[in-house]
Amino acid sequence: MSPINNEVILVSLARHDSNLGLILIGLDHVRERIEKVFYH
Repeated sequence: MSPINNEVILVSLARHDSNLGLILIGLDHVRERIEKVFYH
């Protein structure tokens, strides 16, 4: 889970054998893009 703001939380589901580091990097990228939609 990654909070976007006080109202929105980004949730990701992954398989147990997934590369968690790559998922977290991807979540950061997606979170930044979603923040741009909310705040620009």
